[in-house]
Amino acid sequence: MLKSQKGIAVLLIVIVITSIALSMSLGAFFLGIGRIELGYTSRRSGELLNVARGCIEETLLQIKSNLNYGLDSGDISLNIGNSSCIINVSGTSSNRIIIASSTVSNFYKKIQVDLTLSENTITDTSWEEQTD
Repeated sequence: MLKSQKGIAVLLIVIVITSIALSMSLGAFFLGIGRIELGYTSRRSGELLNVARGCIEETLLQIKSNLNYGLDSGDISLNIGNSSCIINVSGTSSNRIIIASSTVSNFYKKIQVDLTLSENTITDTSWEEQTD
């Protein structure tokens, strides 16, 4: 009878240790998956932010060439490499607001730049990422 109880005790210890090892392995696996998703999201977010910044820079160059650029055109679509963005220019002859939005799949970035125009000078008074 003693042998049988020792066998059951050993079996229970093996089951407990195996359960603990299995839960630790699953935890490590899911932690790894989470880190992969976080890395992908971070990379995609950075790419979209760079696309939106590029669209803002291109719009600034266009406004330097033509002070009325984009005012009456509505939304302007611009391709940068394999990505694209939508640009909206609004405002008056002395103040402009440029909004550039880039979207890929479920990822979205939007930058707004406020400009002051005077004679041959363009000054950005605000440059910020929008979170809506």
